[in-house]
Amino acid sequence: MPGLEHPAGRKHPSFSLSSASTRKPGTDVEVPFSRSPWPIRSVFPGDVMASFRPDGLIPASQGTAGVQLSHCDLAMFIAQLKSSRMQVLLLDTADPQAFVGSLKQGQSFACSSEYCFGFRARFVMPADFFLLGYMHRAGDNSWCQGVPMTADTAFSVMPGQTADFMFGAGTRVTHVLLPTGGMRPGSLKALPAPAEPRLFVKLFQTAGNDTFARLEKIYQQIRWKVILQADAAYSSFVTPIDLQALVECHAAASLSATGKSILGCCRSRRKHYRVVERTEHFIRANLGVDIYLSDMCDAAEVSERTLRYACQDLLGISPMRFLSSLRLCVAFIELNEADASRRSVKSVAMDCGMHDLSRFAEAYKRLFGELPHDTLLRPSSGEWMTN
Repeated sequence: MPGLEHPAGRKHPSFSLSSASTRKPGTDVEVPFSRSPWPIRSVFPGDVMASFRPDGLIPASQGTAGVQLSHCDLAMFIAQLKSSRMQVLLLDTADPQAFVGSLKQGQSFACSSEYCFGFRARFVMPADFFLLGYMHRAGDNSWCQGVPMTADTAFSVMPGQTADFMFGAGTRVTHVLLPTGGMRPGSLKALPAPAEPRLFVKLFQTAGNDTFARLEKIYQQIRWKVILQADAAYSSFVTPIDLQALVECHAAASLSATGKSILGCCRSRRKHYRVVERTEHFIRANLGVDIYLSDMCDAAEVSERTLRYACQDLLGISPMRFLSSLRLCVAFIELNEADASRRSVKSVAMDCGMHDLSRFAEAYKRLFGELPHDTLLRPSSGEWMTN
């Protein structure tokens, strides 16, 4: 197969993740991908392209490393994830560093990211989309709906379902958002339901057979496609993702997952997750009023000690910090979607139970990297898959 021209003038072997049936030999396919706006200093250390293997996009000497993390604020982070409705809570005080790369193929959206800070993300999958993903590396205390997640964990979120993820510092994850209408008939039915009725996300570890190894390779290659797309020097090398192959391989791996491959959690962990759920539901229903620790304990029907244990186990923070983080997150969403001619920063702050505007502004800027007024005047990042 003819070589592709390197930006510096050298030739390297052609590479593609598309199946042989979708491309003619010796040709390359150009797809109008969207360029990721995430700031990247240098995606590849040195000339990594020279070490690319002909059988894929994974450099022989780099593994899945090779991206430099950049400073980010949470406002940019949520906008990059393309969903202002995603509830994101920053859960450590470290200076947030991250790499988030994305590409758009038709109505599908692929994202690969890496974080040096811990955060929690909760969202409802739109009725006409589903999500497939893979954890290349899991930071400490990473979980989904309270179920611990480790490296090599694959997951799927079906249309209309709620997903609640906690990503610990050091997490590296790739996920693909796909429209239900673009798949072959029966593709979604091949993705099994979760093992536990309360768990809306199917989790399993990809280790033990050839199907798992094939799925892992597909996600590794998608990750490198996203990384290449994020660098202007290499974006022209990116070829289409075989989305149907991804769905079929993920479904086959999910069906073959049995026993220890299917992730679950112990009774105490499940109890702690239910406590945090009840506490959060109470907070969201009463954001506009003063909430005390005793109120949260009464709502969760547990003692103060149990509530503290649950928040520390699941989130690594105290109940009162959980309360303040939720208030700020809701305020960000309200400001991001508000019409500046009809709503003010003061009205949003009051609705979220933050009556001291100076302290609110200080905490808001510390978390999101901008003042509340700046968020109110900035154009909304929009709903799922809108740009």
